[in-house]
Amino acid sequence: MLAVGIDFGTTNSAVAIASADQEPVLATFAWKNRRLPTFRSVLYFERIAAGTGQKIAVHTGPDALERHVHGSGEGRFMQSLKTFLASRLTQSTNVFGHIHTLESLVGLILSGLRDSVSCGGPAIGGAAVAGRPVRFAGSTGETDDERALERLRRSFALAGFEDVRFEYEPVGAAYHFARRAGTAALALIADFGGGTSDFSVVKLSPRASRAGLDTDVLGSGGVGIAGDAFDARIIRHLVSPMLGSTSEYKDLFGKRRPVPAWLFSDLEQWHRLSFLNSPATQAVLQTVRQGALEPEKLEAFDALIANDLAYELHEAVEAVKVALSTHEVAEFSLIKPPLRVTSAVTRKELEAWIA
Repeated sequence: MLAVGIDFGTTNSAVAIASADQEPVLATFAWKNRRLPTFRSVLYFERIAAGTGQKIAVHTGPDALERHVHGSGEGRFMQSLKTFLASRLTQSTNVFGHIHTLESLVGLILSGLRDSVSCGGPAIGGAAVAGRPVRFAGSTGETDDERALERLRRSFALAGFEDVRFEYEPVGAAYHFARRAGTAALALIADFGGGTSDFSVVKLSPRASRAGLDTDVLGSGGVGIAGDAFDARIIRHLVSPMLGSTSEYKDLFGKRRPVPAWLFSDLEQWHRLSFLNSPATQAVLQTVRQGALEPEKLEAFDALIANDLAYELHEAVEAVKVALSTHEVAEFSLIKPPLRVTSAVTRKELEAWIA
């Protein structure tokens, strides 16, 4: 019988497999002729012409990325869906005329993950141990965390995992540390993720047996500040001004007004980017563009949304963030015709933005 551990992450997911007579191993994910160590937590709906009608194809993980970036059809790309789980305001969304609940969207990603697992043995069953944040992104208290956990449980069930036990993610890290250390320890475990950063103080007491470990969690806490928050500051201070966030436009009466700030607030949140391409947003953008004092910036912003370039923006921001870890100056570059946005940025600037 296999024991299955699942880390469903904001950005990436992973699966570990263990059996009674083998050490735990990190499963891989079959994709084309490759075996990937992680599975991107993304989703892509592709609208395909079929005869006189159309059909909707659903892609997950690396397949979703490929179809989004290189596909020729119309599509809807979604990422960072885990960030929505604690929100009571986010219930569902309309994708090409079909209503999908948040649980069903996350369930589709988990189904794709399950179907892609390659562990060299029997297929994984319906039981698993799954990680969970100490504090879910966007949570303001215990009620929000309970809501998020229940929604995550339903998502796993929709993917065929009927028997799921949840464990704090930093406790899983503590277990790994304890097996490697082999001695009793009082450890501060830090888990810096995409949506949350979690911390636990754990008393570790390894047993004599190979599989044994006594853990006493003395305290746990989490905050909704992690990698995505750093990315948001780069967008706010570097990218958004190049797309018109600090610009003005003339309304129908000729009065100068600032470009609506909420457009760029949504731009900073990966999990909201896919929702900007809506009729309501396009109507506002059309009005703003008609009277824009810097029309080229608003045209670039419209190109970003209309061409669904959320993933490309994410990659460009990630690249400049990584570059500034080892260099004093880096170049932000997002060139995807008709969109062309470039600018130099210094590490000193980034450190000021995230201070």
